[in-house]
Amino acid sequence: MPFAESTEGSIFYQMDGRGEPLIMLLPQSRGPRGVNALIDLLSKKFNVIRYDQIGTGRSHLGSGNYDLSIPNRANEVATVLDSLAIESANLLCHSTGCGIGLATAYMLNKRVKSLILINPWSYADDYISTMQRLRISAANNLSPYDYAHFNFTMLFPAQYRRLHQKEFEQIAVKAISQPHNPD
Repeated sequence: MPFAESTEGSIFYQMDGRGEPLIMLLPQSRGPRGVNALIDLLSKKFNVIRYDQIGTGRSHLGSGNYDLSIPNRANEVATVLDSLAIESANLLCHSTGCGIGLATAYMLNKRVKSLILINPWSYADDYISTMQRLRISAANNLSPYDYAHFNFTMLFPAQYRRLHQKEFEQIAVKAISQPHNPD
């Protein structure tokens, strides 16, 4: 498996397609359909690069304490770029990934060719702040399996969850071995 190494940990990444580099900065919570259809389409014109943030998925946290701040997440993008010897890339960002993308563009402005923001939010109103605190509390107090189901309930409509019940269950079972970091 390919990894980009940093002092903070090992960052797992995948590449699909050929062409200009396009780094996907996506939220951790994805449904059963995921982003594969989008990646298949984009990989016809781009070298699509996905990675697991440090401490999530197949990436590994180093031995020290790692601050899960947006600037540190932007440093992870720089680590992936450096590891692949990519001078500049396009960033496709969704939800929380938009904050990471903006921080990356600020820190590495000449290395960011374009910034595509999907569903960005630039501030946290009372509702968003309350929901994020609730999700952090749930992640701290529920098993990874139960937290996955809790998160699905927060993010997806009931009709969609019913339609993809088996796939959501598979994701929840997988979460047991790859839990989310509550922060």
